[in-house]
Amino acid sequence: MTDTRGRHTVRSGSSNSETERSQRRFKTLIVDGNAPYRTALQKILSHAFLAVTTAEASTGSEALALIENFNPDIILLAIQLPGDKGLRLACQIRRDHPKLTIILIASQCLPEYHSAARKCGIEHLIARDSWSGAEIIELLRNILDPLPPSDP
Repeated sequence: MTDTRGRHTVRSGSSNSETERSQRRFKTLIVDGNAPYRTALQKILSHAFLAVTTAEASTGSEALALIENFNPDIILLAIQLPGDKGLRLACQIRRDHPKLTIILIASQCLPEYHSAARKCGIEHLIARDSWSGAEIIELLRNILDPLPPSDP
């Protein structure tokens, strides 16, 4: 499980394979009640990945509808959502869509979050304020390596 900065492999510099991954087509759904945070993540992704398509949701019900219609490859999901519990939503998404990659975003990476995430089969938990844009990009690049490209 990815839980703090530096736990995943960080590569420096740029290589042909990193450039290819940056141009690879994929879809990301950002689910967070904080509109400025969603916008910031969307900007980070669009600058780093040339062929990313991003959708945003502010609630769990919006997210569930978008998953069916948008068909994302990766979901960035806040643990705390307005009127919803992100962990419960993550477990439901994992159960209904076992091949989706889910990255949970928490204000802090608490042990109880790790335990609950593992029980649901969620592999990635990041702390909102301690992860930089560069680290999120690198995590996504590492995740994208084995995933097949999205349909346009």
